[in-house]
Amino acid sequence: WGSGISYRQWYTAAGELGHWDGPHPSPDAWGFRLYIGPDATLGTKAKPAESCKAILDAKASLGDGSYWLDPDGAGGNVPFQAYCDMTTDGGGWTMLLTATATGTYWGNNSPNWTKPGTTQPAVGFEDTESHSPAYGLLATKTIRLCHASAKQCFNFDHDMNLSLQAFFTQGKRFTAYSLNTAGVSNTGDASLLTNYSAAMNVAIGSGDVSGSDQIYCDWLGINLAGSTSALGWLHDENGGCGGQSGNGVMDDGALGIGLNSCYDANGCFAGGSGHTNGRWRNAFGKGIDSSGDTGPWFVLGR
Repeated sequence: WGSGISYRQWYTAAGELGHWDGPHPSPDAWGFRLYIGPDATLGTKAKPAESCKAILDAKASLGDGSYWLDPDGAGGNVPFQAYCDMTTDGGGWTMLLTATATGTYWGNNSPNWTKPGTTQPAVGFEDTESHSPAYGLLATKTIRLCHASAKQCFNFDHDMNLSLQAFFTQGKRFTAYSLNTAGVSNTGDASLLTNYSAAMNVAIGSGDVSGSDQIYCDWLGINLAGSTSALGWLHDENGGCGGQSGNGVMDDGALGIGLNSCYDANGCFAGGSGHTNGRWRNAFGKGIDSSGDTGPWFVLGR
């Protein structure tokens, strides 16, 4: 095209190769305009992005996989690699942690819930325990909990602009649904429990108690500190609901990650680390007790 003139191919937002605007310039016509597409270098080590969502919004996504992130920008914490889910449920999800069913790293009341992440390189939807730097550095408005796959997920739209770590270091709680939970106001619609059960692909029970002095309680959310429980659904009947001289520790029903349940080393009481990540329980109703370990679990943020 002439001495000192060079060009680069760009892609439009629709994924089409950039093209000349108007007639193709002749060698004697140097004036031209080119449609400039997204910056394909965003999310690289040379140019880390604020989040996976920022990469997606800039139309610089290359699909699911590892990208370089720097949530607090230049001069703060060092950039790191994180796994980005760019295709599921609108995309732009940053992997914060992964947990096996039977490991203990993310067990209920584990000290790791308050620690910043250090895992390198990025870990995706893998049956392993990981702790991404994004866990402590990425401010989120939605936490996405997935059970067993990228498709079985439930979104906690907390809208608090917090990292997941901050919920535990700052003593914050988000409640999507609560009924008769000790110290928590009733909120949300019971249909959320149905939605959660369907999303996790695990049938959870419902209250089935008798007697005028008995109640049942349900909670769904992030960080129910009184039950030393991290993320998911809890249920109890009477004692765990705080009524009738109960202890307010919910342990008859549990499905999620880092939850207290009677079917673990806690002996039906809150506290202690070293319990399995995915211990779940469905021990109410008509004497049915479905307890054990399930997983793996994946937690993402956006």
